[in-house]
Amino acid sequence: MQSYKFKNLKKGLRSSFEKKITPSIVKNFIKISGDNNLIHTEPKFAQKYNFKKNIGHGMILALFYSKFIGKVLPGKYSLIISTDLKFHKPFFINDRLKFLGKITDLNKLYRIATVYIKVLNQEKKLISTCYANIKLHE
Repeated sequence: MQSYKFKNLKKGLRSSFEKKITPSIVKNFIKISGDNNLIHTEPKFAQKYNFKKNIGHGMILALFYSKFIGKVLPGKYSLIISTDLKFHKPFFINDRLKFLGKITDLNKLYRIATVYIKVLNQEKKLISTCYANIKLHE
């Protein structure tokens, strides 16, 4: 786990991690959230909407945005105060997603860092983006 303090953050500071979306991640998300919408669970239903198979839940990405902020950049002292998530393309079970983030703004008065994170699949297609404002509690 990273433990950047506000004074150590710089605009442009970057980090990344990868995550494979396994069947168990999706199964556990459905169990916890109760979101068993057919577009996520029934291949024939998803195909009616021109998806080759069931699409992943966008909010699964939100879980990993949280991990990125809380463990990778800035890490230990982070508390998310707002996010702006966008979903550009669907992702699927067994996709390998790369989360790439960087510090885009620093508010010294309030000790708030803005982090931009983008998610690419194994084909380097843009899946999702997130701007997050993070308060650092050191």
